[in-house]
Amino acid sequence: MKSKLFTPILAIICLIGFTSCAEEIATPNVDTTNVQELWDVYQITLSEDSTVDQTASIQKQLDAIPDGTPTKPNIIRFPDGRFWTEGDLENNSQGRNGIINLTNRHNLIIEGGTFYTKAPATAYGGNVDKGDYSRRRHFWLIECTNITLRKIRVEGSNTIDGRVIGTTPTLTPSFWQGGEDNGALHGSPAYRSYWELEHAFDIRGCKNITLEDCFVFGVWGDGVYVGGTTSPSENIVLRNLHLRFTGRQGIGVANSVDGLLIDKVWVDKGRRASIDLEPHNHQGFVRNVKIQNCRLEAVMVAIAAAGRGDVSNIYIHNNTYTTTSPFLVCHDSSEKVTRENWTVKNNTRIGAFGSPVASIRFKKTNNIVLEGNTDAIKLTQSRTTVQLIDCKEANILENNFGHGYKIISKASTGLTVKENVPEQVIVEL
Repeated sequence: MKSKLFTPILAIICLIGFTSCAEEIATPNVDTTNVQELWDVYQITLSEDSTVDQTASIQKQLDAIPDGTPTKPNIIRFPDGRFWTEGDLENNSQGRNGIINLTNRHNLIIEGGTFYTKAPATAYGGNVDKGDYSRRRHFWLIECTNITLRKIRVEGSNTIDGRVIGTTPTLTPSFWQGGEDNGALHGSPAYRSYWELEHAFDIRGCKNITLEDCFVFGVWGDGVYVGGTTSPSENIVLRNLHLRFTGRQGIGVANSVDGLLIDKVWVDKGRRASIDLEPHNHQGFVRNVKIQNCRLEAVMVAIAAAGRGDVSNIYIHNNTYTTTSPFLVCHDSSEKVTRENWTVKNNTRIGAFGSPVASIRFKKTNNIVLEGNTDAIKLTQSRTTVQLIDCKEANILENNFGHGYKIISKASTGLTVKENVPEQVIVEL
């Protein structure tokens, strides 16, 4: 159903002024000229009957709604309620097209609704090497421009009231190993490689996309995944998100991404890294990323960048993280690319860290700034704060490392270390 809305232009036209210097990455600049526009509003109608899958109805209605224009985006509103959306698994058993698919769509604002699945798209015990794994994403955006998604909730099946799957019959869903009566394999809840691509939101080869004020609960893959197609994803904003019980990363960023703002995101009990910046090959890139004002509480490393390719012009500031793992790891695993321009300022660990390895590790990365961070290193184990291998121009300034006192340096030059607590000792390897 179509109606009219008289309202100011919102962040649908958010042209982000990303620059080549990570510290200078700008927040979105909203074009507020000609703000008085008469916009078209389209209301999606759905049934909350839990026995009726709403996937086909949603896709049919979305496909019938035209694109807007850059100055007059069309608004699509889902009703309040909780809607079963498993995907067209009868015709697409591994969910290759996603559940709600937006391909080559432009100038839209989509808002509202709770969408849930009851089980993964493929059976327990798949085999990734043999192609037996789920490819289902809940909201899949492919080569879109000027799209805002907001106030949307996505729920997967990777939790039972937030407790551990598989520990007792009452906490074992029918799709788990052994079924409801015999399930005994523990999760936490769970990571399974054959379900790890079941992302809540997947953004591929898109430009000027904003995802804001959304909640993700219990998906088997990433809360949000951003990557490229034959074209990169550019100028992506992820803002004010709560990503709870994600089965893989809170946010995964892969090949061909240039211009990404992650602001006020809470990664809440994710099973792997909070944020993973990981191109798939040495030609891939993730550039001009700003991560700020976030709570990073996945069980593994807070910021991971240990894949291949160029991950450069990264600015990380004013975040808190709760993990017993390292804070940050950056290196090109293929060792073919030298990364550059990483600025890490005013981040704080909640809790303490004790490990044989350093909390912050860089390899083959130039122009590093670590300043004003608080990372409580324990008295136990190595007390190593930072490790630099084959790096150039690193400034480690005014950090509080708790009981950590040791910086490991190997084949690195241009190292400046000042006014840290405690005073740091540089150990050359």
